[in-house]
Amino acid sequence: MKVEVKEIKKNESLGLNEKGTASILLNDSVLIKEVKIMSDEKGLYVAMPYRVIGGKASLDVIHPTELEARDQITYAVLSAYSGKEYVKGEVEPFMVTRVSLDKMMGDKYKAVATVVLNNSISMHYVYLIEETKNSKRTYDVILSSILTEKGSSEEVVFIQDDILRDEIVRKVLQKYVE
Repeated sequence: MKVEVKEIKKNESLGLNEKGTASILLNDSVLIKEVKIMSDEKGLYVAMPYRVIGGKASLDVIHPTELEARDQITYAVLSAYSGKEYVKGEVEPFMVTRVSLDKMMGDKYKAVATVVLNNSISMHYVYLIEETKNSKRTYDVILSSILTEKGSSEEVVFIQDDILRDEIVRKVLQKYVE
């Protein structure tokens, strides 16, 4: 998998566990923002964007499911944080390998899904939405988002490959109608 660090923002406040954030691009097609660079007694580590649930527990909105993918992302982000340029790996086009889904009863939001890409990257909180324009129904997805400190929602995952985005919509919709 190709991992490219697009941006690093360092947190200069002393004493904080969060040392900065990164934006990364996977396989030239999936952009992930708000990847956190954290510090504890063992040193620096990387935390994927997450959503707090019920004020206590958190769930990553996107994360690697394989150790090799996690190690690649961690190495790339920490290298860039240390000032080293890192772009490594071969592009392996993403494909949707699994979809799990919970139906919703809303007028616009029809389902929330987890989408797995290449059996190595898992995206949670992928919403299937239905819109009607000129008596024609269309479907799309809203990708993983986090809640900001101000209480608003902010997307942190962007699909930059139209073919992959269309495949995600198609597979989520297919699972919805099963």
